[in-house]
Amino acid sequence: MAGISPIFRGEVVSVGQIGSIVRIPQGLVDLIGSVSLVGIAELVTSLKPSSATTVGERWLQVQLVGQIDRTSGAFRRGVACYPGLDDPVHFATTDQLLPLFPAADERRLRIGRLAAAEGLTVSLDAARLVVRHAAIVGSTGSGKTSCVSSLLQGFVSGGWSSSNIIVVDPHGEYSRALGDSARV
Repeated sequence: MAGISPIFRGEVVSVGQIGSIVRIPQGLVDLIGSVSLVGIAELVTSLKPSSATTVGERWLQVQLVGQIDRTSGAFRRGVACYPGLDDPVHFATTDQLLPLFPAADERRLRIGRLAAAEGLTVSLDAARLVVRHAAIVGSTGSGKTSCVSSLLQGFVSGGWSSSNIIVVDPHGEYSRALGDSARV
């Protein structure tokens, strides 16, 4: 990965890859988006490349997820204004993404690291998780069992001693993950 990605301040930054996170400065806010599609334009007309899309021109499609107020550092889902067609797009550093991914604490369970920025811990608000319906889905081998095991371990070791969790485990995958903290 380091062979195709630049290194910025000692950190490999994924640029122009699906799933990478970018920022688009807009005055006092930075729009934050996830790259959802990348490509290279082809010449699609009989015009000379200087008159039409240049052959080999790279482009990316970004799904906007929210904005960070540069004065307060607060992240807000959704955007108040959309970028212009030729607005510059920058890669987002780990420090710039901290407002999107609060650290694990007594309220939040750590569930892993962000693939697009390995230096960022991903956590979820456990109180909000347990009062809503939730599902963990994915292809075979994608890590569903590991994710559920990590969540269960987080509840057990994270001070949620009064929680009651019932797991229907027909394949016996979770008893080892919880050890003495569970009754099978």
